[in-house]
Amino acid sequence: MTLRAALLATLWLMTGCAQAGESRQSSGDMPPQDAGSAQTADGTAALAEPRLPSVTDAGVAPAGDAGPGNEDGLPDTGENNAEIPPTAGDEDNDAETALPIDCSLPADNRCEMPTALGEISGDETPEMNWLEHADSGARWLSVRVREDHSGDRKLRFFADLDSSPEADYDLRVHMGDSPDALQCERYNWESLKPAGQTEHIEGEWDYENVFGNGDDDGRTLTIEVFHVAGPCAPWTLRVEGRR
Repeated sequence: MTLRAALLATLWLMTGCAQAGESRQSSGDMPPQDAGSAQTADGTAALAEPRLPSVTDAGVAPAGDAGPGNEDGLPDTGENNAEIPPTAGDEDNDAETALPIDCSLPADNRCEMPTALGEISGDETPEMNWLEHADSGARWLSVRVREDHSGDRKLRFFADLDSSPEADYDLRVHMGDSPDALQCERYNWESLKPAGQTEHIEGEWDYENVFGNGDDDGRTLTIEVFHVAGPCAPWTLRVEGRR
C-alpha cells in the first residue's frame, strides 16, 4: 500500500467513528416515550392526549348496573316508598261527621233554664204563627202562647217533632198555672211514638167563662225533648198556634 492510500483509509475511519458517536449522543438525549405516545411523519414524538376518568373510576356504577333504584337512575333509599301516616286533620274530620254519643242534657239547659223560641198566638191566625227549632239530643225549650182575642175562643197549639228513622225521641209539654210560670214537676201532654214516626201533640184550654174573665189566659209552654234510644241524630221541632 502506498502512502497516499494509507492516509485516505485513516481519514475514512476517523469520519465514520465521529458520525457513529454523534448518532449515539442524539439517541441518549431523547426522553423515553410513553407507551401511548405516537410518532409523527418526520420522526418526532407527539404528545399523547390525556385520558379522562370514567364513571367506573369515580366509583359510580354505569346506568345499566345501577341496581334497584328509582326512575331517575339514583339508588332507591326507600323514602319514596314509605307509607304516609294519617294527619291529625283527617282524624278531626272523622270526628266531626260522627254523631255525638252523649244525648243527655247540657249543663246550661234545664227546665228552669229552657231555650226560649218566641211567641205564637193561641186564639188568632196571623199569617206567620209558627216557630221552628233544630237540634240534637235531649233539650228543654219554651214557647209563649198569647191571648190576642177577648172573646170566648179557646187557646190552641200544635207541636211536631221529626228526626231520623234510627233515632227515638219522645215529646212532653208542660204548662204553668199563670202566664209566666214554668211548670217542671208535671206535664200536661205527651207523645211516645216509636222511632221513625212524628211525635205530635195538640193542646188547648178554655176561658173560665164564655164572656171572658178580663185576665190574661196566655201561657208559657215548657217543651221537653228527651232521647229514648238509637243515635243522637238531629231533630226538628215545629210549634204552631191556632190554625
